Amino acid sequence: MLKAIRILLLILILVVSLSARGTVNSSIRVADGRTLSESLRSVNGGIHIGDNCRIDGAARTVNGSIHVGSHSHTGCLKTVNGGIRLEAGVNVDGTLGTVNGGIRTGRGCEIHSHISSVNGRIALDETRVEAGISTCNGDISLEHNSRVTGNITIKRRGWSFFDLFRSR
Repeated sequence: MLKAIRILLLILILVVSLSARGTVNSSIRVADGRTLSESLRSVNGGIHIGDNCRIDGAARTVNGSIHVGSHSHTGCLKTVNGGIRLEAGVNVDGTLGTVNGGIRTGRGCEIHSHISSVNGRIALDETRVEAGISTCNGDISLEHNSRVTGNITIKRRGWSFFDLFRSR
């Protein structure tokens, strides 16, 4: 119940705060090489940021994925029902966060804050994270010398095979 209220509140905040780069029921595409100073917001649509872009604001969506092309620079990236995919060499000056979706990075990405996913896999490929990583119901995969400065937290909900062996 509390989770549903949080999601509804997030949707309401997104709808109320749609900026000039906001949409409802459609996706946002930023062409290669563009520079934008405002945030990108979408409800029921994905966000695609091209190669070599600079987005000074955040990119947030409800019911859509976020894709960032290679060698782009962005602010915070968050989605409620969708994944986040970063191509090689992306630099993020904020958090990466999903509720129901995975997060995958290409080689050489730098995340200058925290990564979190409630129900999704986090897979980092030669990526540097300056803060921690957390998930509740997902796996974390660090590949090709990925580095995390902060804590790595995995909180499991529900029953596990290993519960059979724990003393009560």
